[in-house]
Amino acid sequence: MLWDHLPLILLADIATGSFLLALLLTTAYNPIAYVWYGALVLNTAIRALIAYLHNRRPSTSYNYDSDWRFLIVGAFISGCIWGSLAFVLPEDPSFVTVAIISLWLAGLLAGAATTMSVLREVFFSFTIPASALYFSYIFLNISENQIPLGGGYAIFVAFIIPIAMRISGDFRHSIRLNI
Repeated sequence: MLWDHLPLILLADIATGSFLLALLLTTAYNPIAYVWYGALVLNTAIRALIAYLHNRRPSTSYNYDSDWRFLIVGAFISGCIWGSLAFVLPEDPSFVTVAIISLWLAGLLAGAATTMSVLREVFFSFTIPASALYFSYIFLNISENQIPLGGGYAIFVAFIIPIAMRISGDFRHSIRLNI
């Protein structure tokens, strides 16, 4: 199921990354944004190529162990890239810029909860590095502006994880009922 959604997820990564790059370059210019975007595009291109090659193979020749590792590693690298987005901000960003990054990352976690939570390990491979990097940014650059954003994001994560686990449990339960 996740393999079927992967092209759409990868397209969304490029579209949202392009929008955020344009936003960052106009509101909070930092040349490191190009490096961040390059890492996002490179990661997405490699994952798209592997997914394309995977989908061309006949279904009887799948290697589920390597497929599993691909999903875990790809989600982890993607989570690291998206979580590091806050570090692309200039030294003293505005509250609105940090809020946009916070809301964007929360939206990505909501999307991950709906698409990746079928496989809990894949969901956590994305969520843990993305959230850990974001929280480290908030901690390292703490200011009056960012405390509410970090707290709001923490509350969001505290609610999205049980929702994702519920989706995963319901999906696994329906599979068992069908068998």
